[in-house]
Amino acid sequence: MVKNIKAILFDLYDTLLYVETEGLHDARRRVAERLGISHEVFLKTWRKDRLERMRGTKGALSEQFGALAADLGVSVSPEELRSFADWYGGALYDGAHPYPHTREVLAEMRVRGYKLGLVSNCTSPTEKVLEKTGVLPCFDTVALSHICGLLKPEPPIFLKVCDELGVTPEECLFVADGGFGELDGAHAMGMLTVRITQEKQSSDFGSSLYADYQIHGIHELLGLLDELRERERDDGGTKFDDG
Repeated sequence: MVKNIKAILFDLYDTLLYVETEGLHDARRRVAERLGISHEVFLKTWRKDRLERMRGTKGALSEQFGALAADLGVSVSPEELRSFADWYGGALYDGAHPYPHTREVLAEMRVRGYKLGLVSNCTSPTEKVLEKTGVLPCFDTVALSHICGLLKPEPPIFLKVCDELGVTPEECLFVADGGFGELDGAHAMGMLTVRITQEKQSSDFGSSLYADYQIHGIHELLGLLDELRERERDDGGTKFDDG
């Protein structure tokens, strides 16, 4: 039987927003050049502790670059570290954009009475990105990993959002591109899961093995919700696996 969905949870990047990466690549190359290393070495070193940076345990962005420089044995002034943070954070801010129809679909789901939650593995520049893109007011609650100290696909970050929305995992539908194994984690908790595939998605954060449904852009979500409601009324629908 199709479940009675009361809340919809969303991933952020590659689901609701995409990032034009050219600016980020330029910012990373500038930092790498100042540190006297190749871009490849920079990426390898920068990414090795990215989960802890997303968990918020590495301090502000300038402090994260300071730790990177220390790992490489390079002396960098506090002013330069702030410049690194400005380059990187500015590039993410400038490069982040909502996918077409994101705001309209979120607004329509609020009209339809769904509770909405945002669950994102991210670092501190994301707060300004949310302000810029205008999606934050659409949500009843938000869990940003660097603030709450929790990461997908671990259950606590999902449970935090469920508790704040006043729903159980079984009453939720989770929409995401699948990075970090997030769809697998949500499915294991009893949520219905929707994999969204669309242009300009990154493959840097892995994938998920399972999804109950698949859509190609957020504009298809409203049709899927209509279908689920119809199946619930008929009490004869079955889930299908496009994962």
